[in-house]
Amino acid sequence: MLNTINFKSYNNISPNHANVKSLIDLLQTEIAEAIFYKGEESPNVNLYDKLKKQGQVKNRENKQVKTDQGIDRIVKRKFIYENILQAISFVVVKTRLIEKFSKLSDEELSILKPIKIDSRLINSYQRFLMIKIILDKLPEVKEMAR
Repeated sequence: MLNTINFKSYNNISPNHANVKSLIDLLQTEIAEAIFYKGEESPNVNLYDKLKKQGQVKNRENKQVKTDQGIDRIVKRKFIYENILQAISFVVVKTRLIEKFSKLSDEELSILKPIKIDSRLINSYQRFLMIKIILDKLPEVKEMAR
């Protein structure tokens, strides 16, 4: 879905704008969220080892953000390195935040710092690309694709 978005059209747009609400309704995070509900005796314990593989997240348009100790920091490098679990967590959390912000009134949004929707979307998109590249290399995924 995100590969069809014109990110520039989300520059300087309010989180409660109709276009943001429509996009958020189309983004699905439920499957990604389910990964974090790991039971002690889960038969998919090996899945977590595979999801710890690192990948490169490109710094597209120099708007890449990395969360460090709960604080979003702008990245200056061309790439950042994260594992798949970190990337999934980032995407789920940021998507849920945009969803919550989209439900606020203009008055409620006025108490928040400016929210750069285009940057948040670019950050999520770049992480989705990294996740796909790494997962496509796994033998189990290659086997399913046959």
